[in-house]
Amino acid sequence: MAKKILQDVLPPENKSIRNIPLSRKRRGGDTHTSTEDIIVLDSKKLLKKNTVLASDNFFSPPQKSQSKFPHKGVWITGVLCLLVVGFVFSFLFVSAEVEITTKTQTIEITTPLVAEKSPDSLGLGFQTVTLSKVLGKSVEAKDEEQIDKKASGRIVIFNKNSKTTQRLISGTRFQTSSGLIYKIDSAVTVPGYSLKAGEMVAGSITATITAEKAGENYNTPLSDFTIPGFKGDPKFTNIFARSDTPMQGGFSGKIKKIASSTFLKTENELNAQLKDQLMVEVKSQIPDNFILYSDATSFTFESAPQTDLKDTYVTVNQKGTINGIILDENVLNRELASNTKPSSKEGEVYVSNLSDLKFVLPPNVALPISGDKDIPFILKGQAHFVWIFDQEQIKKNLVGKPKKELGSVISSYPAIASAKANITPFWNLSFPSKTSKISFKVTTQ
Repeated sequence: MAKKILQDVLPPENKSIRNIPLSRKRRGGDTHTSTEDIIVLDSKKLLKKNTVLASDNFFSPPQKSQSKFPHKGVWITGVLCLLVVGFVFSFLFVSAEVEITTKTQTIEITTPLVAEKSPDSLGLGFQTVTLSKVLGKSVEAKDEEQIDKKASGRIVIFNKNSKTTQRLISGTRFQTSSGLIYKIDSAVTVPGYSLKAGEMVAGSITATITAEKAGENYNTPLSDFTIPGFKGDPKFTNIFARSDTPMQGGFSGKIKKIASSTFLKTENELNAQLKDQLMVEVKSQIPDNFILYSDATSFTFESAPQTDLKDTYVTVNQKGTINGIILDENVLNRELASNTKPSSKEGEVYVSNLSDLKFVLPPNVALPISGDKDIPFILKGQAHFVWIFDQEQIKKNLVGKPKKELGSVISSYPAIASAKANITPFWNLSFPSKTSKISFKVTTQ
């Protein structure tokens, strides 16, 4: 059999489907790369070189690109709804602060006044205040001295002897069950007993007793007492006493002694401290709307018993007492306005610096005040009069009004020099519909 030789054949006019060149343009106008160098190996196989075939969706319509914000419309609608709701709610919580400057006038005054002990409903009265305090200071004691002190305390004396009274003279002796003797400091009359619901109720009275002798052994706790002078008489059992307080203060022996010059210096230091502290403490205790001037006070000082007597250092104690008169600020303001007559501005006034004025007593009046005497005095100094306005009435006048009408409302109040309103939220141009939503910030000229 003759040998067949395989040869590449390119028929010039081959119309086979495998050899139809592809068009340069796709249907629909899309461009396409042309085929080149198609080599036919056999009827079942094609070799492609530098050939790009059409994709599977060659005939599919073009696709639209996807948006980056697929729900943009929904978001915009939600934000607008929130803004509308917030705007509506802002009107429900509207508030206003009105900054008001009141009119003032400063006048040099020397006003004579009288504080009455028993004033009428409109008069200027006064009240008295008293406060005591003890301060101590430890001081070195180099000398010694003999001290003999008797214990003392209070007892209650009972009378079950008869319905008639029993008089006990000063110095009447009372004895404890241990035999210690004490004496009453002054005469007393003990009431007789009484009957209540058929039962005897002893008459009683309180008295102070002092030990017969000095010494610490007379410092006794609560005890029962008999009267030795009634021994052998029914009164011995029926008239008796019981301690109201323990017996204290008894001492006998040598104690450390402070030099006179050191003692005097210490007392003066304590008095100065007491004066300052008493003034601060008494001012903190006076009622509201009352004022206490420092020149309306007086002080008394006295030595209190020394303590820690057996140590090298002794505590010197000093007692101070302050007495003063206090005045009602509201009445005082009214009196000053009436007597001083500030300029003809309308409305009530008060003095904003009452505490800065000087309180002066006449030379013939001294503190502390005794009895039911009236107190003449003078208030002098630079008095700052401030005009008062009715805040609640202004609130009522402003409720619901446009902000621009603030001036016309304020103009009817001569006490006000100027006013400015701050309304929240800022876009609201009217005052709140409730007075509770309006507040004031008040300053003076």
